[in-house]
Amino acid sequence: MPGQVDAIAAALAEAGVRVEDLRRIVVTHQDIDHVGSLHDLVAASGARVLAHAVEAPFVDGTELPRFAVPQALERHPELRPIVEGFRWTPVDEALRDGARLDLAGGVRVVPTPGHTVGHVCLYLERSRTLIAGDALSASDGRLAGPNQDATPDLPAAARSVARLSELCDRRSPCRRVRPVQADHQEGFHRRLLLPLFGPVQGLVRRHRG
Repeated sequence: MPGQVDAIAAALAEAGVRVEDLRRIVVTHQDIDHVGSLHDLVAASGARVLAHAVEAPFVDGTELPRFAVPQALERHPELRPIVEGFRWTPVDEALRDGARLDLAGGVRVVPTPGHTVGHVCLYLERSRTLIAGDALSASDGRLAGPNQDATPDLPAAARSVARLSELCDRRSPCRRVRPVQADHQEGFHRRLLLPLFGPVQGLVRRHRG
């Protein structure tokens, strides 16, 4: 959200990182709770911004993101002052499906549309960590499928969950999901993603009905 730079700086400091140390910021998607403080972070750090090519226009203001369209503001008038003061951020690099970034031992860009049209997840190959953005959700330490109330394309979201399952199965099991802690002795694919796929498909069927 906007105005969160100090909170982000405090979280980075716990990991021994300063805002000034940031060199690249990878945006998973366009929502206000993910890009709200992006402009200020870039101004403070000089970091380059990376986003999927489909999502980039909604980050840099070429197209209105879904939180700023008139219909959204009619439903949530409390967002109007935030949107009116929002500052767009140029995207320095448009990412393509399957791109590999030379970060943290290799980061794979995984296209996961559904929650938004250009949503991506990031798979850290060396640590086998999945940064899921909002392609998945979590509550009370338990992993769940996408939030149906905030996911306009549930069929695409279901296919994205399946893609994550295939990724973790093919490249070796994902060992950690943050903030959800998985058992290190059993594969993320078998324990978490496969059990999710059925409920997500059921969610899609109810949505279509």
